[in-house]
Amino acid sequence: MRSARSTGGRSASDRTRTLPLALQFFNEQYSTNIHYQMAAATLAVIPSLVLFFLLQREFVEGHTFSGIKG
Repeated sequence: MRSARSTGGRSASDRTRTLPLALQFFNEQYSTNIHYQMAAATLAVIPSLVLFFLLQREFVEGHTFSGIKG
């Protein structure tokens, strides 16, 4: 019996992959197309950056309130 990965099919676990694992599978599929890999990595990072910039004030206040020096 072939696995979903070898047949190119999509299994139910595709939805539950972490981001680094999903990028690794994307890398295996498009290993010669570096521009596709960079586009996928950029799109993967955008939500984290948006969240950081929206909550930047809270991050700074939490750092200041905790008294961490450095």
